[in-house]
Amino acid sequence: MEDNELIFDMYKKIDEKLNKIIQRQDDFELRLESLEAKRNEIYYQKFLEKRLGATHKRTIYGITDLSTKDEHVEIKQWRDYKTALGQLLSYNFKDTKNLCVYFFGTIKDEQKTNIIDLFKSKNIKVYEFIDTLQGIVINCLFNYNNNEKDKLNFYKWLEQNIIYKENELLQLKDICQLYLNKNDIHSSISTKYRQEVEMYIKETYKNLKCEYGVVMLNAKQYKGWKHLYIKNE
Repeated sequence: MEDNELIFDMYKKIDEKLNKIIQRQDDFELRLESLEAKRNEIYYQKFLEKRLGATHKRTIYGITDLSTKDEHVEIKQWRDYKTALGQLLSYNFKDTKNLCVYFFGTIKDEQKTNIIDLFKSKNIKVYEFIDTLQGIVINCLFNYNNNEKDKLNFYKWLEQNIIYKENELLQLKDICQLYLNKNDIHSSISTKYRQEVEMYIKETYKNLKCEYGVVMLNAKQYKGWKHLYIKNE
């Protein structure tokens, strides 16, 4: 009988501990939800004003969320990306500055990628606010200054490592693996480098086909660029 009571007490204590852990998790999630609910466009605007030392500016087509010496800044929820884009482009009429958007809130990954690509096409810097219990973290999603530097570094690597050789094969996966030193590379990354390689080949090897595609080599089909390869040191 005593053994049964001991076992019962033991399970009771385990249940109590589990309930405390669950309660802590619920409290944590409620605190995060409360935090996110309180933080709106004005909240982030005040945060960024202090960080950038910036304020509003009246332009011909409206008042900016923030403007610095070099940039017009717009702050919006992800779902309002079209409004952000239109406002930024209008601010630049007769008041030309670099353009920058800061997003907050939640959105599906695929939609986020499409929005970032849209702003990239207009050369607009893209950031997002990430809420944590310790404070706000700013994540850079696209900065054309960094992008241009990466492009120059990659072109320099291509110049040093890619050479012409008849009936050889250059494959994208080999370039990405060697340049990035990674085996597992997301398709969006490899697509970016494919486009850069095509531009490089078009400029450097004008007599070669620059488009990445199917090529025949030794009676077999491969994907890549023909008559180029990565030289061996």
